Amino acid sequence: MYASDPARREVTHAREAYADFGTLLALFPSSQYAPDARKRMLYLRDLLARSELHIADYYMRRRAYVAAANRARYVVETYSRSEAVADALAIMIEANYRLGLEKAANDALRVLAINFPDYPAFDENGDLVLREQIRNRDRSWTNLITFGLLDRPEVPPPIKIEQPEGTEPFESNP
Repeated sequence: MYASDPARREVTHAREAYADFGTLLALFPSSQYAPDARKRMLYLRDLLARSELHIADYYMRRRAYVAAANRARYVVETYSRSEAVADALAIMIEANYRLGLEKAANDALRVLAINFPDYPAFDENGDLVLREQIRNRDRSWTNLITFGLLDRPEVPPPIKIEQPEGTEPFESNP
């Protein structure tokens, strides 16, 4: 069988488990189960953050940019210590850019550049490069039936969001 990403499934029980582990740690911080509960909470926090990112990505594919930006902001605010924060910031940047909110996009870009200078979507100049994806609704029947071999749609050029004027790309101090 194929293993699927648990973050793409229903996360109600994961959210309940996270709350229950939090209650356990609040009531019994020195319990023998406390270290295990902390580890499980870290895993569940990342799972919940990734689940929110999948929803934000869905909104981006549907071109619901306000909803995507709000979901990504929720991940940054609620799961700030999660591994998913960098991807959430990238979604915020793209959604705000597509909405024409350049100041909000640039603010999120600065945060991403400072906190995640090695993010894979940055080019050598520190600019964010986003690849446009071809949606199924933009493909012809011929392309769908031949699994993409015939009648390929043109791939749009990548979007390059440059660092705002007056800011330097983040460089770590030795």
